[in-house]
Amino acid sequence: MFISSDLDNGDGGSGKFIEFGAGYFMPIQEGFVFEAYGIVGFGGVENHFPYTTEDYPLTKGDISANLFRIGVQPNFGYKSKYFSAAFSSRIVHLSCSNIKGDLVFDHTNQMDYLKCNSSHVLIEQALTVRAGLEIIK
Repeated sequence: MFISSDLDNGDGGSGKFIEFGAGYFMPIQEGFVFEAYGIVGFGGVENHFPYTTEDYPLTKGDISANLFRIGVQPNFGYKSKYFSAAFSSRIVHLSCSNIKGDLVFDHTNQMDYLKCNSSHVLIEQALTVRAGLEIIK
């Protein structure tokens, strides 16, 4: 969850998102493992830019949307008693729905833009390295 403090001019926004997953773990050979997770997430965002109403007086400068994300996250790694490392790629489909508002920014109606671009495939790669005792790695 992210709730920012609004700026002095009233601009600001917030967001919330929660994600769940279930996975499969398979040792490949001594110390090496393959893992795969299915993930699903829900949330929302809202932004308000009241200063834009000076240039676009028939608007309030607000926009909000719900978010839904579903995907897979395979990873390949090495694990030992005091060290682990893994490379993973999260591949997800992100979609926006229930888009509301009337924000116009830089001569573009942001609600129309978000409705036309409401679906994306994202690839997030990560390298995770851990060292230490098993309980505090």
